[in-house]
Amino acid sequence: NREAPRRRYLTHDEFLAAFNRAPEPFQDFLALAYLTGLRQKDLRELRREQLTAEGIVVDESKTGKRRVVEWSDALRWFVERACSRSDGPYVLTGRNGPWGEWAVQSAMRRLGVEWTLHQVRHKAETDHRQGMGLLPLYRRITRHGATR
Repeated sequence: NREAPRRRYLTHDEFLAAFNRAPEPFQDFLALAYLTGLRQKDLRELRREQLTAEGIVVDESKTGKRRVVEWSDALRWFVERACSRSDGPYVLTGRNGPWGEWAVQSAMRRLGVEWTLHQVRHKAETDHRQGMGLLPLYRRITRHGATR
C-alpha cells in the first residue's frame, strides 16, 4: 500500500511546544528521535550495549544496514539522562519499562499534536541538510565493517 508523500514540514515552534509539555521520559524519546533520525522501532529497542565511545550503533530494523550516530553534546546529555532512570538493558524507558508501540502512540495523543514521529524523523534529515547542525553526522557501515 503506497502512501502519498508528506508535504508538511514540522516547525521548530511546534516541536518545542510539544517537547516542553511532554513528561521527562518522553522528552528524551523525542530528543533522540530528532537528534538521531532513527525510526521509532529502533528507538524503542535501543539498548545500552549499543552505546559505544564512537556513538550509537544501530542495525536498522527496516534495511538491516548498520548505522553509527556520532555523539554530540546534546545527544550525550539526553542519553545519559534517559539511562539514569533505569538499570535495565534499554536506554529509553517509561514508567513501566521500555517504551512499547502503544505507549508511544498514547504519549503522542496526550500531547495533542497534529504530527507524527515520522515527521520528526523527516525534520531531522531536512534540518541537517539545510546546515542547521542539529542532527549529528552519521556514517553507514557495511556488513564487513568498512566505512562508506
